[in-house]
Amino acid sequence: MKNAVVLLVFLLFQTIICTKHNPESNSWKIEADIDELRTLISQPYAAVFFATTDGPQDAFERKFNDNFGDASTYLDDFGVKTGIVSCFQSPNHQDCVNKKDESKQVHFYRNGRLLTDLPLDTMFSFDAIVANILHLVLLQEVPLLQTEAELEKITTQAIGKHDVIFGRMKAVGVPEDRAFTEAAFAYNHLFKFVMATMNTNFGIDTNWAEGSNGVWLLKCKDANQGEPCKVVPFVNTINIENLIIFIRGIQLPNTLELSESSSTDFLRLNLPIVYLSGTSKDVNYFRTIINKMAWQYQGSLGFILIDRDTVTAEMEAQWSLKDFPDCSSVCAFLRDEDLLEMISDGFTEDELRDALSSFLGLVKSRNDEEWEAEEGEEYETIELYNTSQETQDDPVEVAVFKLQLKRSLNHSATEQLTDKTFPESVARSSVTFVLFTVKWSAVCLSFLETYQSIGLRAMELTGSTFNPLTRVECSNWPDVCDLNNVSIYPTLKMYSGSVLIDTYQGRLDETDVLRAYMLYSSPSPIRLTTEEEFSSVLDGSHPSWPQELLPSYVIGVFPAKNTKERSLFEEVTQELRGAVLSFVSSPESIDERFEMFSQQSPFVVTVKPSDPHEPSIRFSGPFTRSGLINFISNSSEYILPELTPASLPSLFHGSPSIVMLFHQRNPVSNHAEAELAKVAKARGYDSPPITWIDAQDDGSLGSSILRDYALPLKSDGPHLLYLNRKLNTICWYPHTPQYSENMLTDWLQSVLIEGWGESCAAALRHREWIEMVPGYDFLTYIREDNGVAPGAMDGSISGRVINRQPVPDEDVTAVGMEDMERKEEEMVTTAPVKSHLHSEL
Repeated sequence: MKNAVVLLVFLLFQTIICTKHNPESNSWKIEADIDELRTLISQPYAAVFFATTDGPQDAFERKFNDNFGDASTYLDDFGVKTGIVSCFQSPNHQDCVNKKDESKQVHFYRNGRLLTDLPLDTMFSFDAIVANILHLVLLQEVPLLQTEAELEKITTQAIGKHDVIFGRMKAVGVPEDRAFTEAAFAYNHLFKFVMATMNTNFGIDTNWAEGSNGVWLLKCKDANQGEPCKVVPFVNTINIENLIIFIRGIQLPNTLELSESSSTDFLRLNLPIVYLSGTSKDVNYFRTIINKMAWQYQGSLGFILIDRDTVTAEMEAQWSLKDFPDCSSVCAFLRDEDLLEMISDGFTEDELRDALSSFLGLVKSRNDEEWEAEEGEEYETIELYNTSQETQDDPVEVAVFKLQLKRSLNHSATEQLTDKTFPESVARSSVTFVLFTVKWSAVCLSFLETYQSIGLRAMELTGSTFNPLTRVECSNWPDVCDLNNVSIYPTLKMYSGSVLIDTYQGRLDETDVLRAYMLYSSPSPIRLTTEEEFSSVLDGSHPSWPQELLPSYVIGVFPAKNTKERSLFEEVTQELRGAVLSFVSSPESIDERFEMFSQQSPFVVTVKPSDPHEPSIRFSGPFTRSGLINFISNSSEYILPELTPASLPSLFHGSPSIVMLFHQRNPVSNHAEAELAKVAKARGYDSPPITWIDAQDDGSLGSSILRDYALPLKSDGPHLLYLNRKLNTICWYPHTPQYSENMLTDWLQSVLIEGWGESCAAALRHREWIEMVPGYDFLTYIREDNGVAPGAMDGSISGRVINRQPVPDEDVTAVGMEDMERKEEEMVTTAPVKSHLHSEL
């Protein structure tokens, strides 16, 4: 629960090595005495595992121990140090107290300061350890992208300056990711490296095989503003050796006309070569073809034009031309190690392009087989993970698996549709919900019983004789899912008379899904024609829904049915159908409780029956479409909402900062809440959101967060904090226990304007505030390899690149480290969290 609010997460660091290697497999490697800890963490980067036992206790810990020991030597070449500190003999030492609960984490320090922790299960192999830590080393240099807009921004900034190398990896920690980060470490002074782990390459290459790893060169340096960067795909097996050849190759001209003084750079790089052979009159034809297509193969192919009329014996020997078959016309020879293919009797540009694609496919297939054979030799001697460790990085899957062991999951009350029953089922009701699932998805399985319960409650509330919530199992009926454009599971879609209304984007819990169904099943707006109907709305008896389904609603009152304002209101509320319940009435029908609003007509009011600080609010802006939409969307929220894991996404959406009152549920807290609500009402719905969070006892969510801020749980009054995620600052209210609207307004205004003050800090006690990134489903890749995670058993430490190239005309140490320190202080995770928001679990 703490992790749901403390949005820390991924990576921020590096490591250290102590030299006491113990050859016994049941003892910890690279072990350090507790007294050596200060020296260990004082290094520029240090990764420390606190061992609370005298040795590894299970197969996973033994595997981690071996891989961590191998990685320590390897990472030392990258300026990263690692160590295992023994707390078994000194459990009461000040640095070992409370470490038992943290024994499944590796703690990362920079210059003696703890930055973040990495769960042990993210470091499941040698490759994963190296890749995770190098991502920390290169946190600024190699950003993890979440959206196409982020890639577009980076390429736009790179135009005229440098090229960009973009990698799409299945997950952090796979062998290809390790190779990519090592290449980035060596060459980030020449290129901008960026990476994504989402299942997309943001549309830059239509030939990409979806779901596969990939690398592309984006040629932005020679592009003009307003033009897209040309895309050059990396078409070989992704390992460090091939990436180095690719990167070196793109820095060289990949075309030359053969002469006695020609460079042999192509041969030194071992690039596949395309020899275009013809007479002197054919050379112009070759130039025309190469000028069109050579750039598309930079780093992957070299092109050599051969004028047979000018070839000498020395040239034939130097370039091994005698090995080629005889050619009496225009020919192309495609050569790479033991592969040699020939196109003769003339060829068109398209024919040559097809031949190159086929040839490069052969080269990649050969290299893939060699790489897999080499990796396979490593797997044969390594013990596999036990089942519990294979699934521990997916808590949903673990929970479902354990539940299925206890009982069968009941989904019988939800109708399962087929290709024949789907059309008639969605057409029989004004609103039908269809859940698209796959039986191998733990999230789908975990939600099905809740979904069934929602359907039964919907029948009860609407009086329907059949369950309006249905389901399609996409592993059985993939054509139905394809026709409905379903590619993410689970997906919930709403239909009305066979017409798709919308795709549900909210949380997969009972209240939210049921509220969405009831809202889509109701008119928008509902017309109130009598005072009795108006009163029943205010009394909560119309509509007769449970109170949790009606946190707020909107009423519009207009003097006539055909006014421009009423038409606009009805149009906007129809657009917001499914998000808010709305009513429309005339002045003659309003309840006396609304007479205070009736001095001016028309008027629109949002009513929030359970909001103690703002039970209603009137729309005061100009009657425009955007004004109404903004008012209805914002005013439906409580003026001082509670911050919970469920409300977190909506409260943080669109705002880099937030204000949190840690409510102790006592008179002082109640007074502070009332005064803070006045501040929130005065500010309206401007950023940042002002919230409260439960901190009544030591086990509450608020108390857990306070411990991360190193603030006392008990004080004279409730803590009030301002967090700016963009600037990575935390400011606390300095006048506790004095709370007044004026003092609170002045404090909030000062931190908003200045962004810093005496009551502000740059980081949490243990780590910096970094936005959470999506988790990685390593189970997908475990299944793909028949039960073995890619690289999970790999103990190889070959193929490393350890030396960064010097930056021309700059002092790397002085400028680079100063720049890194500056960037660390200004660190911003630019990528918003991209999740499906299906977080009932």
